[in-house]
Amino acid sequence: MPLEKAQALADGRIFTGRQALKAGLVDKIGTLADAIKETATLAGIKGEPNVVTKKEDFSVSDLFSGKFMNEIVLKVFPLYKFNYLMMGGV
Repeated sequence: MPLEKAQALADGRIFTGRQALKAGLVDKIGTLADAIKETATLAGIKGEPNVVTKKEDFSVSDLFSGKFMNEIVLKVFPLYKFNYLMMGGV
């Protein structure tokens, strides 16, 4: 992408996937699994790639902050996003 085009787009806007694709900011729209598969293909990896992720430390305070529950939910439902809402006075 030419510098002038990049500068014209770099004004703090947030783009949807379709907008970013149309503007030439991304090559394709897809999931994390799609990106891993595409990267493996481009890198010449045969078979299933071994994806390494950083494992964060866990503490007792994470139980109270909800981090532990979020970890479990993300492992069971990796493609879904959950928001916990607390209603006051109920």
